[in-house]
Order: sequence, then structure tokens, then C-alpha cells
Amino acid sequence: MLDDGRVYSLYSVAGNSSIIAGGVIGTVTSSNGTLSNGSGYDYNLEGQGVNSVTLSGTYAAKASATTSIQYSNGSKVTFTGKYDASYDTTPTQATVTGTFKGESVTTYGTDPSVTMTADANGAITGTGTGCSFTGSIKPHASGNVYDVTINFGTGACAYPNTSATGVAVTDGTAMRAELQTPSKAGVLFLGTKQ
Repeated sequence: MLDDGRVYSLYSVAGNSSIIAGGVIGTVTSSNGTLSNGSGYDYNLEGQGVNSVTLSGTYAAKASATTSIQYSNGSKVTFTGKYDASYDTTPTQATVTGTFKGESVTTYGTDPSVTMTADANGAITGTGTGCSFTGSIKPHASGNVYDVTINFGTGACAYPNTSATGVAVTDGTAMRAELQTPSKAGVLFLGTKQ
């Protein structure tokens, strides 16, 4: 959860934390230990598709948060997460300058051959299978994350002539970016710095 109330979360396959099963993108209001008025979308990669959700819960600042995700069919998932102190690290442009290779995932499937290059000013160029894109990546104003915008070209892009915005996080040479188009379609990028 970012300082502006945006929420980005990835979840894994049951019993195997190394395999990503989907992600949630949304917004929530935080005040005096309570999370409320939250809404967003769950992008499930195990065949459940895209589902609207509401978000609520409680938190202890820089300690933990318990969040409930309520689905339109009445089901609910609740989980508790601990605060990651690396969020307090100041992000640098140099960390994301270079070439990252990996895969992109959408509800249409996976492209295993994505290359994304960011220059020292944060300008992005990249290609996938039959798809090219441009964009930008910049350190977020608060917290160890990066603001990302991608502009997809024509051709075989999952969302041709469309932009997507979101955030990226890094862990060593690994990058994970979670993005959303204006029509609420989701895009996940998993890459490694070369």
C-alpha cells in the first residue's frame, strides 16, 4: 500500500510461494488503524479471470496489516502481512537503469520473451513477441517503489495502442511490475537485470 492509498499485491499458488497466481490492484483509505472504502480488481491467473473486489481491514503503522478481500460472489479472503523495512530505503534511478529480460503476464496469456531497457533518465523502450512499447520508470516520491507508465504499440500487443500505469519493485537484480490500463486490464512483468 502506497502513501497515496493505492494498493498493489501479488499472491502465489497455494503451497508454492515461488509461483505467482495473480494480483490485486486497487485503492483504500487508511486512518487511525483502519482500512476502509477500498475497491479494486483481482487479476487471477489460474482461470478465475478478472473480478471486482472491495478491501477493508486494520493496520499498525510500520508493523503489520490484516486485509479482507470481498468478492462480488460473496466469498472473502483475509490475510495478514508484516511490514517490510526495505520500503524505507530511498529508490534510485540507477537501480532500474539498464536492460531487464523476463516475461509479461496478462489474462490473455504469458509472453516469455520480453526485453525492457530503461535509460538514465527513466525512458523505457522494449519489445515482446510481435509487440513493441515505450514508457517511463521513475522513483516514487515516498517508499522504495517505482512509478511506471507503459505505452503499447500496435501489432501483437495484448492491449495495442493502450497505456498502462502502476508500480515496480526490485529485489537485487529482480524486478516485478504490476500495471493497469484505463479499462482496468492488468499487466504483470517479471524480469531480471542483465
